[in-house]
Amino acid sequence: MGSGFSQCFCPQKSYQLINPSIITISQKTTTLVPDFNSQNDQINSLTSIFVTNLINEAETKLNSHEHNKSINLLLRATQLGSASAATKLGTIYLNGIDNDSEVTEIAPDYVSAATYYFIALKLTLMIPYASWDIELILDTVSALTKLYCNQLGNPNNLDILNHGVKLMGEIDKNLQDTYFMRIFSYKQTQRKRASRIHINYCHAITAESKGDLLEALKGFEECELIGQCGIESADKLIKKANSSMQRLDNTRPKVQPICVQCNFEAKDLNDIWNLLICTRCKKVACCRECLDKHIIGHLNRRK
Repeated sequence: MGSGFSQCFCPQKSYQLINPSIITISQKTTTLVPDFNSQNDQINSLTSIFVTNLINEAETKLNSHEHNKSINLLLRATQLGSASAATKLGTIYLNGIDNDSEVTEIAPDYVSAATYYFIALKLTLMIPYASWDIELILDTVSALTKLYCNQLGNPNNLDILNHGVKLMGEIDKNLQDTYFMRIFSYKQTQRKRASRIHINYCHAITAESKGDLLEALKGFEECELIGQCGIESADKLIKKANSSMQRLDNTRPKVQPICVQCNFEAKDLNDIWNLLICTRCKKVACCRECLDKHIIGHLNRRK
């Protein structure tokens, strides 16, 4: 298997429906992008049944260690617009599969995992709000948090991670719509808050890795503002966000935020962080371009 978006759209062999008459379409099947071009509701219903069968069979194949067959079934379901299938593929590649049998082991592949999680988010954005499965969204962004924490140290993956942050930002923006307050139960609301915490935490740690400390601080603050939601993975991130905020606060210059060379006065937090403290006297701040002049002044005085 390759590790690009294209691998999800290669031709696959056809599959037959497995006992479609016993399948009950639940709310879970609304994680499927409907065929908006079709005027026939039955087509969407049949597609939902077909996709449900593909995912169920993929689960059976996975449990019986027929991993390649399971992946092919999930690929087919993803091609048909299933966000759930894409998330399941992401999880397979995120964790890998370790076997004692003769079946080939599937090693963790973070690029492929990110690819499928991002496809799941894109498919979700194509589904009407009323059909969003918040539990699936939480599963997806929780897994992405794990992936981001593991991969931010690799500069080769930064473009991929930036792409994911933009997608998660679109999900987060939509989750803030007051529409969800009217239709979500208490448990769904808590999952929505947990999803937003994971998304904002990923945004914050990605911004910090790029040196954008102000944007990182905003992301961590948003995690705190959303608040405890009773879901352990998200509540732990709030504590981490708080620790990160304290750490970032310690990096702010503790001197008067005015450049002693050009008299530039910082007006906001971003400007304050752009000032550098003189490492020789440790009493004043300078703009980055003025620091060398200030240090030369120290050297001249010593002469």
